[in-house]
Amino acid sequence: AVALEYASYKAMVASATQLPHLLPPLSVAWGQHARWLAIPRPLRALAMGPLTITAWATPVAKGTLALALLLLAVWALLRPYPLTIEAEGAYQPVRTRSIYASADGFIEELLVEDAQAVEVGQPLAKLRSPTLDLRLEQVQGELRSCIEEINGIRIALNQLNPDSAELLNQQSRLASKIQELETRQQGLEQQLELLRQDSGRLTLLSPIRGVVLAKDLQQHLTRRPVQRGDPLFSIVDLQGPWQIRVRVADRDSGYVLAHYAPSATPWPAEPQCEHPDDELTEKSRIQTVALVPSAASSNSNAAGPLRQELDFVFDSAPSERHEARIHWIADHVENQHGEGCFVEIRATTSAGGPAAAHAGAGVRAHFYCGRQPLWFVWCRPLVEAAQRRLWFSSL
Repeated sequence: AVALEYASYKAMVASATQLPHLLPPLSVAWGQHARWLAIPRPLRALAMGPLTITAWATPVAKGTLALALLLLAVWALLRPYPLTIEAEGAYQPVRTRSIYASADGFIEELLVEDAQAVEVGQPLAKLRSPTLDLRLEQVQGELRSCIEEINGIRIALNQLNPDSAELLNQQSRLASKIQELETRQQGLEQQLELLRQDSGRLTLLSPIRGVVLAKDLQQHLTRRPVQRGDPLFSIVDLQGPWQIRVRVADRDSGYVLAHYAPSATPWPAEPQCEHPDDELTEKSRIQTVALVPSAASSNSNAAGPLRQELDFVFDSAPSERHEARIHWIADHVENQHGEGCFVEIRATTSAGGPAAAHAGAGVRAHFYCGRQPLWFVWCRPLVEAAQRRLWFSSL
């Protein structure tokens, strides 16, 4: 209970209008005070301890405490901490072949469907090239005309008058003409053979055993006009080894290349490519996997020998960590579709991924790049930006 005492009746009447506004917060404060007193005295003393210490502490004690906290923070920031580079990539089969149009024309017939299993050498599609057909007819016509002309000259050669004074000259002229036409005939026959080979390549065959990987294949490719080199679809071997293809940002590639190198023994063994040009083109040439000991020692760092193993997780299962071994590192920087500069790294996985993983599943690879002070790990982008700014300013 709360008792209010007034000096006069007039003061009590004046405060009567203010009591409805004063009593609710007073009631709340009284309840909070009651709860505080319900806490045991030792716990109340512990809670009020820091305030008590601050109240009686001298300036020297406060300075000592601040200096100790500052030294502790400096020690924590200078303490070496693992520098980890994270890069995004995709989970793909190692044996993957892209199927391209072999000539200018159109797709006359598709012989496979989406997700269909195919064997090596199985026909996939038939192309039709009007230009090639026209060229074949033209060369065949020229060859027939050449053969007919040779036969006509031979007949004329046999019908020469043996008593003619110009017999030798006529025989020599006709023989030279026959030799010239025979040379032209050989060239036309070789040209016809090459055209027939090109015509035979209009039937696209599967280079590997696998599964057709495409989307709405019949709808997008049937009777579609194509040019030589146009990508049509892919064949992937889902039963073979798998790999991750990671794109490391160019700004991070220096740290990664200083600590990692391709392994001479991929994990598992890398199968040989039946058609290397299908996988490694001049547009995307990558470094071979061979790693000689001298090269490894020349690129070593203070932390020890170069690493080949890395960890990665699937975007669909971030709690499960998997291992992979690097077998390819690109020898150039790519900037595809203006998305930024990246260095491609490929690593063969040691075991299968989760059941939900599929070709093209997103992954995140982690590269361990030695140990650096904690402040550098936290502020690396700012430090590198300052270094670039100072370098340009010094020019």
